Amino acid sequence: MVEEGNPTFYTAHQARAALFLVEMYGETLDPTYLQAASDIAAFASAEMLSDEVGTPNEGGYRYTQDISRLLWPWMFTVGYSEAEMALAVSRVEPHGLRVDDWPELLTVADHLETVQQDPDGGVYWTNRDVDRTPLGTDARASIASAPLREAGLRSAGIAATDWLEAQQAVDGGFFSPHPVLASSDLTRENAYAIRALIDAGYDPDAGVLDLATDWLVGAQLADGSFPSELGELDGNEDATTAAGLALMAALGSTCTVTPAVVEGYEVPAGGIAELTATLWNHGPLPMSVDVWYDVLVPGGSTVVLGPLAVPIGPRQSLVSSGSVPIPLAAPLGEYFLRSYCGTFSPLEVVDRDTFRFTVVP
Repeated sequence: MVEEGNPTFYTAHQARAALFLVEMYGETLDPTYLQAASDIAAFASAEMLSDEVGTPNEGGYRYTQDISRLLWPWMFTVGYSEAEMALAVSRVEPHGLRVDDWPELLTVADHLETVQQDPDGGVYWTNRDVDRTPLGTDARASIASAPLREAGLRSAGIAATDWLEAQQAVDGGFFSPHPVLASSDLTRENAYAIRALIDAGYDPDAGVLDLATDWLVGAQLADGSFPSELGELDGNEDATTAAGLALMAALGSTCTVTPAVVEGYEVPAGGIAELTATLWNHGPLPMSVDVWYDVLVPGGSTVVLGPLAVPIGPRQSLVSSGSVPIPLAAPLGEYFLRSYCGTFSPLEVVDRDTFRFTVVP
């Protein structure tokens, strides 16, 4: 992806293009879209874990994709770039195009957790200068809640969306660190907030999402594009892709899985891992959604459970309890249970959620 003549301009922009291409594959089932998304994810994930250039951070992450950081050392270190790339990697990974995507997603998610802050009553990722001084809250970075949950870091992901909900302004927009503009002037940031809340399984009929999506639709220009800021007469490519992804998410489905115990969930060998699964249909029409699970076993093997076709009415949710039996001879260690919703064949993952548990003697 080339931007302003530079093929490695911003990690987040590369990631958003990959996300859009995966969405296009879901709409068309044209494999060229999926291959293009995979190529972007392969290029960017290799760069972000490279030791050659870039600014190092805790957890081994390097911002090699963000060329501006090399040219202007005062540029901020932000969490949303990692979050966007983690999302792109996680959407490509179930298709099996790159076998090493899941470890990279875990690496980036672990780093996201380390840069999460706990200010007065909330949790968020801030812009930071080179001295790691907080410079203000940033609603767009709360989209990190999705890759955190997908990597099984549930407490961090839940805290992010809880904080985000509290940042909503009366007009439906979300607060931003911009030094001049008010909370609801920045289209892209509001689109990020909508995606984060939908991915977390928020009720589409609840006030927080109704207000937010009404605000976003109201920002659209006559030609279908979205401006970077309210009041501007020209569309902005970055804002338009972010808004398009948010509105598509608002009409799709989401699935979440919650373990019996959020943190420190241990299951004895021969026991049962218990969970609660929630499936949402955010759209105005009934749909049938495939739901399935896989369990990543220590050592790298995977056990697939399902799929099950689930009919669900418009703007409805289904909640069910489930259990996964753990064989007595199962290897000890950390397991990942991942739930998926979408289409099992041909494979199209609309959403997924993960929790970790440990099998003990």
